[in-house]
Order: sequence, then C-alpha cells, then structure tokens
Amino acid sequence: MEWESSDPECDWFVAVQGGEMVGIVRLTPDARIGRMAVLADWRNRGIGAGLLDAVLERANSRGLASVELHAQAHAIGFYERFGFHCVGPEFDEAGIPHRHMIKNMRGQ
Repeated sequence: MEWESSDPECDWFVAVQGGEMVGIVRLTPDARIGRMAVLADWRNRGIGAGLLDAVLERANSRGLASVELHAQAHAIGFYERFGFHCVGPEFDEAGIPHRHMIKNMRGQ
C-alpha cells in the first residue's frame, strides 16, 4: 500500500522462482511481521510457509520474546499452524477483515 519510514531498518525476506519475485515478508525492529504477500499463481506451494519459517528463525536469532502480525481473516488458520493465536476482535484494514495475532517465541 505504501512505504514506511521504518522499511530500511526491517529484515526483508523474498522468495524468488525462475528469476521472478513471487513472495515477500518483513520483520520490523519492534517485532512485527508484515507486508506478507505471495503472488496468486504461487500460493499453496509452500512459499508462504517458507517465508514465515525464515522470519521466525530471524526473530528467534534476535532473541525476541514474541512476534505479532495482522492476519487477514481468511489466513488465520495458516498462522495458527505456526503457533500464533488471535488477540482482540476482528478489525478492518484496507477494506479487509483482519485479526491481531501473537506468537510466543520463548520455549521453542
């Protein structure tokens, strides 16, 4: 949607297939996962899982106690499989229903 002033300080993870960027996600300095996207033709092929694994590995190596994200409502089950849980009510972000989700990184 837009660039943020913190973008240069974020850890970015990019999935590339055949020289084409097919997925992306970032981890902000304040432990938020965001801007996760996979091109429609590449969904359900493990790209998102690979990106999320990479982000969680980085969060773990940074010693973060927890990470959080805003999940589109239809993707909640995906994040739950990685140990995230919903916090608070559903809300609208960019015209799409979302839920705030948190994952405890301790004790993994």
